[in-house]
Amino acid sequence: MVLASQWLYVLPTYVSDPLSIMLSDGSVQSLSFSYSSGGRLHPAGTAIYTTRDGIGPNDIQRFSITAAGVLAPITDSPYHGDHSFCGATWFSPDASRIYTACGTAVTYNADPQQDMRYFGRFFAAQVRSFAERGDRAHRRDPIGVKHVAARHQRARG
Repeated sequence: MVLASQWLYVLPTYVSDPLSIMLSDGSVQSLSFSYSSGGRLHPAGTAIYTTRDGIGPNDIQRFSITAAGVLAPITDSPYHGDHSFCGATWFSPDASRIYTACGTAVTYNADPQQDMRYFGRFFAAQVRSFAERGDRAHRRDPIGVKHVAARHQRARG
C-alpha cells in the first residue's frame, strides 16, 4: 500500500488489480491486473515505482498518477531483461534516481517516455543494508507522524 495526501493506493504483491481509494469518500478505482512487488511514491507525488518480480524478466515499472488522483496503467522500463531489477525501490535524496534492491539505478523523469533510463549498478548488499535501515524506521512510524509532530512542537517553541 502507498499513502498519498488524498488517496490510498493498493498495489498487488503478485497478480491482482491495483486499486486507487479516495480517502474522503472511500470510492475505488481499479486497473486491470498487474505483476508487481509493492511500491513507493516518488517525492513529486506523480508516480509510484515498483518492480515486477517472478515474471521473467524482472523489470522496474511506473504507475503514473493522473490529475484526478487515480493510477494510470503501468509503464515499463525500456529494458526487457537487459538489467537486473528486483525487490523494493528507493529514491536518491534529490529524487533524480530510483534504486532497486538488486543494486540497479535508473533516472527519474516526469515524462513517462523519458523515465527509468539506466544510470548504473551498485553493490546490492549496500543497497539492501541501507534499505533495511530505512524500512525499520518506516515500520516504527509508517506515515511520519512522529517526525511531523516533533517538527510542529519545535516550531511552536
